[in-house]
Amino acid sequence: LNNTSIGNVTALPAAITTGTVLQVVSAADGSETSTSSSSFSNVVSASITPSATSSKILIVCGLAGLRRDNGNAYIGARVTDGASFTKKFGHAMIYNGSSGALRIGSANASFLHSANTTSSKTYTVQFNSTAANATIVVGDNGDSNSTITLMEIAG
Repeated sequence: LNNTSIGNVTALPAAITTGTVLQVVSAADGSETSTSSSSFSNVVSASITPSATSSKILIVCGLAGLRRDNGNAYIGARVTDGASFTKKFGHAMIYNGSSGALRIGSANASFLHSANTTSSKTYTVQFNSTAANATIVVGDNGDSNSTITLMEIAG
């Protein structure tokens, strides 16, 4: 820079602005939800409207307070936009050979999605049970928050 004052700088070079976080949206749910179905159940959702088609969406999500009440099963966890984006992030075996409850803590993940749109996108964290005789619980006793955070990253 030949200028003697930082006040003369009116914009950052494009190489510096690429990768900048433009907006952040988050949501949390602490309610207890259970299923014994292989169909996915919604836990928590958030929506974001990208400002440019070149932007990417960084998705940070997690299910907390996981418990198996009965039976033996895997818990499946995923995040989806209901259209072109679905990523599994948890597939933990919940098994102890008895009929008592078994807690395993949480399942967390992050993904980068090229949304290629300036329309609103809703991402939902979901879970299921792999065995019809096994009840899987998220939000054990309502004291754990499942979360999703969406960050628009300049492309």
